[in-house]
Amino acid sequence: MRMLDRYVARAMVATFGISVATLSFAILLHHISLFLDLIVTKGVGLGVVLRLFLYSIPLALFISIPLSVLLAATAVYGRMSVDNETVALRAAGVRPLRLQVPALAFGVGACLLTLYISLSLVPYSSRSFRDLIFLTTREKVMGGLQEGTFYNDIEGLSLYVGRLGPNGALREVLLEDRREPTNPRLVLAREGHAAFDKESLRMVLRLREGSIHVVPPDMPSRYQLLSFSSYDMRIDLGGRLGDLAGRNKSRKELTVTELLQESRRRRAQGQRDSWQLVEVHRRFAAPVSCLFLSLIGSALGFRIRPARQATNLAFGLAIGLGYYALLAGGPLVPIAGGTDIMVRITGELGPLPERMLDLSRLEALEGISLEDGALVLGARSTYTEIRRSTLCREHAPALVEAAATIGATQIQNRGTLGGNIANASPAGDTLPVLLAMNANIEVGSHRGERRVAAADFFPAYRQTALATDELILRIRIPLQAGRQTRFRKVGTRRAQAISKVVMAVAWRSHGPAAGWSDVRVALGSVAATPIRAAAAEAALEGARPTPEAADAAAEALAAELSPIDDVRSTADYRRTVAARILHRIVRDAGGW
Repeated sequence: MRMLDRYVARAMVATFGISVATLSFAILLHHISLFLDLIVTKGVGLGVVLRLFLYSIPLALFISIPLSVLLAATAVYGRMSVDNETVALRAAGVRPLRLQVPALAFGVGACLLTLYISLSLVPYSSRSFRDLIFLTTREKVMGGLQEGTFYNDIEGLSLYVGRLGPNGALREVLLEDRREPTNPRLVLAREGHAAFDKESLRMVLRLREGSIHVVPPDMPSRYQLLSFSSYDMRIDLGGRLGDLAGRNKSRKELTVTELLQESRRRRAQGQRDSWQLVEVHRRFAAPVSCLFLSLIGSALGFRIRPARQATNLAFGLAIGLGYYALLAGGPLVPIAGGTDIMVRITGELGPLPERMLDLSRLEALEGISLEDGALVLGARSTYTEIRRSTLCREHAPALVEAAATIGATQIQNRGTLGGNIANASPAGDTLPVLLAMNANIEVGSHRGERRVAAADFFPAYRQTALATDELILRIRIPLQAGRQTRFRKVGTRRAQAISKVVMAVAWRSHGPAAGWSDVRVALGSVAATPIRAAAAEAALEGARPTPEAADAAAEALAAELSPIDDVRSTADYRRTVAARILHRIVRDAGGW
């Protein structure tokens, strides 16, 4: 029997080696084209490129080894079956289960190898890949910057520096930004500083005392001039290689110990830790699959007959490719209207998701109704449906106003309230309304449903409280007697413009002479997330809408705000406009 085991094992090793080499080459083919481009057009040294190639191999092996185990077992046992070797062995008293022992032993060996690659080599090589890209691009940028010349090696940017100082200091800076073809801009600054962020593979240009000049190519008459005292511009480094490494620290760079530590830390802070546990399970799933695939492959091989050889091989290959697709594919990104996805196709809003899950036909996410003293909107409610809804116009007029300001008619017909929430943009027009109206976001997964207050739903920039396996199901806005709401948006133009400041105010009042209570002032486009203005709320709480109350609230808001500074607007502009919007809302409510 030992001779039989060695015979099967040798045959499987040969087939396994060929399969691993072929599949790994196919997986790395895209990387190889990028590496050749680095040598030919970017002037990167051969040594650096070879190191990048070596750092790419462990992840390719992590994917290719389990599939190669399946192919090797199917091929070897299938050949034995076609050549009637299995028939002879059975006639000699060898049971079929005993014949699978070499395949199982081979699967154990592949399992241990893949486990080592998964737990050790993949995190190490991923970190090393990112570090090498960072060091190479930083040296290339700093080495390419010369006084009095334009640096054009960053895609979509031309950078001119009059004088270079120590430690990345820049003087007399001119920057032409063509990354958005429909919105090119010219930035001039007296001085600046170049800093590099290894985690995100970005260079941060911190410019001071300058101006931004915007001239739309199709409308030169709409020239804009913005002055700034301080302006940070983040520039992606690494090009397409940066996309391979990931623009933020990747999960595959973390060891299992680090993932478990992060999971415990998030649980201690009351946050959900699903993605960390999913990644830990994924690290062990591929190694364990080697055991099952070796048994599946040997069983399929037993059933191969000369007349059905092609069919059985195709079936085995389909199982392997299905496994590969599930393992190698990126996370599923749910979409309903898909309006942001359409923008991503042009490259203006980040890369396209690798895989998408269409929710557009889920009727359970539709509908607008009154339930248990609350206005309930399905996550797939479009902006057009909100605008036309009698219930929304009666109970949430501010939400109707917000829906009317979002995009053109085509966008309003496709875009959904749930999508606006899940996108978590600080400039999302409906989000301040939901904050002001104390809405709850109902989310769910196979584990059940839960409610999250809108105030707790946006923990950081473009992040939500959703776990990786959860969907937004519906939005529940509690109805309150005497509540009134107001909405205002300020953008570059009246329609089809991203907001510079967006505000919603809600309060309760029981008569024109009564003071306001339960005041909620919410803003968007002024911080990394939608926020509430506690000081302004305190200034209005218990007050009547008088000129004195409006002045006090506006002053309190201007004092507490620390707005963001970006290309659409300066912090000073946002602070001034936000105070004036609040003053106007109070004035209109008071009728003076």
